[in-house]
Amino acid sequence: MTTLLWLLIGGIGGLIGGFIVAVVFLRNRRSFSQNSTQKACSPEAPNADLPESPPHIQELLSGSVDDVMTPRPQIQALDLTDAPTHLRQGIAAGHYSRLPVYEDSLDQIVGVLDLRDALRLFSAQTFDADALRTLLHPAYYIPTGTPLLKQVQQFQADQQRLGFVVDEYGELLGLVTLEDLAHEIATALSALRPKPGEASPTVPAIPETGIVIDAGTALRTLNRRLGSHFPLDGPKTLSGLIVEHLGDIPEAGTRCELSGYLVEILQTKQHAVRVAKLRPCAVTPHKNASLPLQTPEEQASS
Repeated sequence: MTTLLWLLIGGIGGLIGGFIVAVVFLRNRRSFSQNSTQKACSPEAPNADLPESPPHIQELLSGSVDDVMTPRPQIQALDLTDAPTHLRQGIAAGHYSRLPVYEDSLDQIVGVLDLRDALRLFSAQTFDADALRTLLHPAYYIPTGTPLLKQVQQFQADQQRLGFVVDEYGELLGLVTLEDLAHEIATALSALRPKPGEASPTVPAIPETGIVIDAGTALRTLNRRLGSHFPLDGPKTLSGLIVEHLGDIPEAGTRCELSGYLVEILQTKQHAVRVAKLRPCAVTPHKNASLPLQTPEEQASS
């Protein structure tokens, strides 16, 4: 499975590389041709008809691991200071093949546990933190801001599949996996060949009645799926963008306008927006009109 994944990433990485080389070649060729003749009438003319990288490829080339990582609050991990019963429950409920393991705080990562190794301990007489500690693989760290394609190369060179993103002070910011990067590359490439009849990604996909979403969703993901244009040079999630815009943790029922959408906060928890509702501003009701609030369950049943 690992070998197949590396072959897949190598193949799609080669396609991206070929595309970039072609664009650069055409740009340099046109530049050479222009320098051998008189300059065009306006400075905007030279590159006007040259091929531009599609938006998804531009995002891929300019993106960093921060854009695709699982944020720190959403990391599923094991605390070695927990009772053996809790450790068993955490392993049994794990949704991933590898789990970060820490002591007391996520800032004290002690290693990564492969669940296939941990399951073998379930039938052993001794199942505790010391037994798990012997199975841990060393933690692998990635500096914040590392470009996506560079990190793919680093994963391959270091034979790693999971890394912890840290800032210059060593504080844990998030977690990124090889699968995350592979998905990001595959998504960018799939956009190069739109399916027949597929709607343009720039056309908003949000109905007038609005949609309820997880506010922890990455803005890059929302832009890709909804055709929205949320800014990517600041907060990485919709929750972060809302908090930055309002300057405070909003209460449920608070509304604001962001990037052409009316954002309605439905639920907040632990100093962050958890659930929000988006609807196009074109159908924004009068400011004195009341907006019905719906929980995700109510939205699903309506």
